[in-house]
Amino acid sequence: MRVAVVGGGIIGLASALELRRAGADVVLFERGRCGAETSLGNMGWVCPFLVQPMPSWDTLRQAAARVGRREHPVGIIPRLDPSFAGWVLRFLRNVTRHRNTDSLRALYELAQDAPVLYSELAASGVEFEMHEDGILVLAPEADGLRSYLAAASEMAALGYGGQTRLYQGADLRALEPNLGSYPAAGLHLRAERNVRPETVTRGLAAAIGGLGVPIHEGVRVTGLHPDGGGWRVAAADGGGERVDAVVVAGGLWSRDLLAPLGVRLLIEPAKGTSLTYEDTERLIRHPLELADYRVACSTYDGAIRIAGGFELGRFDRSVPDSRVRLLEDAVRTYFPQWPPGRMTARWAGLRPATPDDLPYIGPVPGHQGLYVAAGHGTLGVTLAPGTARAIRSMVIDGVRSPRLFPFRVDRWSAGPTR
Repeated sequence: MRVAVVGGGIIGLASALELRRAGADVVLFERGRCGAETSLGNMGWVCPFLVQPMPSWDTLRQAAARVGRREHPVGIIPRLDPSFAGWVLRFLRNVTRHRNTDSLRALYELAQDAPVLYSELAASGVEFEMHEDGILVLAPEADGLRSYLAAASEMAALGYGGQTRLYQGADLRALEPNLGSYPAAGLHLRAERNVRPETVTRGLAAAIGGLGVPIHEGVRVTGLHPDGGGWRVAAADGGGERVDAVVVAGGLWSRDLLAPLGVRLLIEPAKGTSLTYEDTERLIRHPLELADYRVACSTYDGAIRIAGGFELGRFDRSVPDSRVRLLEDAVRTYFPQWPPGRMTARWAGLRPATPDDLPYIGPVPGHQGLYVAAGHGTLGVTLAPGTARAIRSMVIDGVRSPRLFPFRVDRWSAGPTR
């Protein structure tokens, strides 16, 4: 079977590797460079615990509390566009307890094996940077961690077996010796991991290239056309391929590629910003989530990355000085010595967000041999291994697990998830 994968981010690369290892003849198309879009500057968290879907009353309460507060870079950039209005309407319709619970269960089932799958990926010879220090959630006091403590009970009920522990005072400063005098409490999610995402995409690209998969970088796919029981993939450079099946894993751009086929994917850009610094002295020891600022920090070998922002509907990738100050000031509240070294990267990416925070994973109804794996929002790294294995099962074995029903491509036209 010959399969085209459209998209060279972490989802497309992981899917291509699974398909190739299962015996498929794979070809991959990437409009830019592999791993250079949303996969490039994110946190790289492998975090089954932190998969709570965004549509919730808690999210709306937080958003209301942040109105007019510039220290919280969260917002909506409205457009006079029916598709955007439809996205927002469906987001609001998902702000119910039962839909939130159903979505959380679906996301957790897809994410729960991610730490093990990354270990297996490394053991199989894919080279990338991974750390197993857990994630530390910080707040000014234990009361600021209430939602995370409540989530711990909810996740345990779903089968999450990772240990969590609340730290305060001297115990917390033993974990993070460079914390300043700002009052702080921390919840350590011990089982979570983090990878450096650009090393993962680089390692995946090297692995599939080593298995003989042609990688066409800088080639924009302009159309997908049914062709005698298969598909013809048309490219902007005039080239293309005739294949038996296509996996569209192009993130935000997947919606534009599929629209001419009458496939409506509700995906909107959610801009996020990250800054990367040298940190050879390990000013910060653990990946952090600063709960009161919604700012994240990820620790790597000799470097640290901080990130924040969820600007829905914004397409630009600018990183203004005001955003840099916002992120740095948030981290400096807890770590007065910030920054640890010179800034080495200043980045913004467009995360593909869906109204229910669930990606699209599965076959496209009415289009035999066409599959989608897109819309992973802020969870691309966590969900990539599970998504790739699901795609392999569907494309190669024709098996679609019942647990993938909430992620179906036609869920907006075929009725509610539940």
